[in-house]
Amino acid sequence: MAFFFKSKNKKIFIMFKWLEKNLPKIVMAPAVGLIGGLFMDLYFGLYIYLFPILKFYQSMNFGDLDSMKNFGHQENGLLQ
Repeated sequence: MAFFFKSKNKKIFIMFKWLEKNLPKIVMAPAVGLIGGLFMDLYFGLYIYLFPILKFYQSMNFGDLDSMKNFGHQENGLLQ
């Protein structure tokens, strides 16, 4: 790509040489930023929204069989 401009214009040649060298970085930087931002968003979403909800449900003891006996299910034979 760069050898077309070797005889015509030195500035354009230098610019294309620089682009050939730095194009992977230019292309990869937004991709890395988007993927990193996605992981950060996932982490902060879990940390801010999901973990307090899980703590709340954990404090209500759902799925704990000993606390389910308080609901009166043991007389019809569901939890024996």
